[in-house]
Amino acid sequence: MIDTKVGRTANAINDKLSKIAPAAMPAVEVNENGEQLVNARDLHKFLEVKSDFRNWIKNAIRDFGFEENVDYGSYGKNLPKSTG
Repeated sequence: MIDTKVGRTANAINDKLSKIAPAAMPAVEVNENGEQLVNARDLHKFLEVKSDFRNWIKNAIRDFGFEENVDYGSYGKNLPKSTG
């Protein structure tokens, strides 16, 4: 389930950011369910966050109460390798 308040907030932020620096913004993709997706590493870089990505994303997930596979998904080269 998607929290509509979080979705509205994300849309508002996206609208404001697109007016500030559309060329520099991280790419926002829309999936088959109409959900807006952005790469967290690209967002971290765009926002010029001073802390390293690992701490920033861990704190953001905790502070905003994000749930894996609900509010975000993990994929890519930094995932632990499967032992199966």
